[in-house]
Amino acid sequence: MQVFDWMKANKKLRPQSVSLYIVLMAKAGQHNRVLQSYRDITDPDIKLNKFVCNTLLKVLIGAAHVEKAFKLFEDMKADGFLPDVYSYSIVRSFC
Repeated sequence: MQVFDWMKANKKLRPQSVSLYIVLMAKAGQHNRVLQSYRDITDPDIKLNKFVCNTLLKVLIGAAHVEKAFKLFEDMKADGFLPDVYSYSIVRSFC
């Protein structure tokens, strides 16, 4: 069982645990798994959490997945994510 699946099954899915999962999986080079796990989140309080979204954008940019990050940012906004100043500073670093 994957860590993310365990968190969902045991109701341990919180913004802090999701953000940590994102960082650890990105360090392991598992960016596609991170994106799929993020897309599988059904709870909007977690999926649209500024900390989770900003962490995901930051690790994608750090790994030079700029096109994926731009697409994800647009998808996040379409889903209801309201970017903050930090979000826009990450987006600005795309350029």
